[in-house]
Amino acid sequence: MVGGGRVARRKITALLEGGISVTVLAPAPLDLAGFPDGEFTQIEGVWPQDTPELSKFHLIFATTNNRAINADVARTARLAGIPVNVADAPDECDFFTVGSIRHDGMIISISSAGRSPADARRLREELQDWLNKRMSSQ
Repeated sequence: MVGGGRVARRKITALLEGGISVTVLAPAPLDLAGFPDGEFTQIEGVWPQDTPELSKFHLIFATTNNRAINADVARTARLAGIPVNVADAPDECDFFTVGSIRHDGMIISISSAGRSPADARRLREELQDWLNKRMSSQ
């Protein structure tokens, strides 16, 4: 994971919940409060100067708020033969993630296939609100 902001935190949480080990490269240490238990490594630094050897990674996520850095992460990942997800550029993604809601033993997943991550997030939030209201009225 390159970046440590809101988008990165959401993706890190989902990966850790799925039992995936996560390495994060971010300029400042992340507050680990609220993260599920799991294998988590932080590298305090910036892309590309502090980037570890990429060959040990299976997926790369570019989640910074800097378009040029995210584009460089995507190019570098591709050159290394590693699939990449770029938070701010669906056309640069090799794969997409889904937004999921866990409710009463169910998992509901929503994806826009990269076309409109904001719409998928909004739909997930609205559905979560609806489920919460429905449960509180029962």
